[in-house]
Amino acid sequence: MELVKSKLGTIESMEEDAESALRDRIAEALKMIGEGKAVAEKIGIANGTLNKYRAKTSTASMVNAAVIAEAAGLSLEWVATGKGEKLARKATALSIFASTGVDPILMEKLYKAVERVYRDAGQRPPGHRIANEATELLNLLLEKVTDIRDELVVDAVIPVLAQQLVERLAQAAAEPGTGKRSAS
Repeated sequence: MELVKSKLGTIESMEEDAESALRDRIAEALKMIGEGKAVAEKIGIANGTLNKYRAKTSTASMVNAAVIAEAAGLSLEWVATGKGEKLARKATALSIFASTGVDPILMEKLYKAVERVYRDAGQRPPGHRIANEATELLNLLLEKVTDIRDELVVDAVIPVLAQQLVERLAQAAAEPGTGKRSAS
C-alpha cells in the first residue's frame, strides 16, 4: 500500500511540474503578444483570463493554448509540451496565403510601395517591372510574417521591405552593370 501511495505521489508531482511548466510557456507566449484589451479582443480570449495566465494562477485550456501559440508565432507542440521547435514553421504564412489566395488590397499596397520607391529614386519603370518587384516583396513578406492576414504586422513590415528595395536600387546605381539583384 505504501508503494502505491509513493507512486501516486510521484505521478501527482510530475503532473504538477508539467502544469507549472505549461503555465510558464503560456506566460512567455503572452509576453510576446503584449497586453491589453486590444490583444484580448484580437485573439478572442477575455482579458481577465489572459491576466490569470500571465500571473500563472490559471492553466490555459488546450484550445486557448493553441490560440495563444498561433498569435505568438510559436509551435503548439512546444507550448503544450516544451518539446520540438519553439517557433512555428514559416510555412504558416504561406499555407494561409495558399488557402485564401492573393489579396488584391495587399497587392495594391505592395505595388504602391514599389512605385513610391522608384519615384523617390527618380526612376519611371514600366508597370510590369513594378508588378514584378511587388511580387518579389510579397514573397519576402511571406517569409517574414507568421500570419499574412494580420494587417497590423503586414502594414508594419511593408515599409521595411520597401527600404530594402531602396538599398538595392542605391547599390545598383553605385555599381553600374551589376543589376539591382546579386547573382545567387
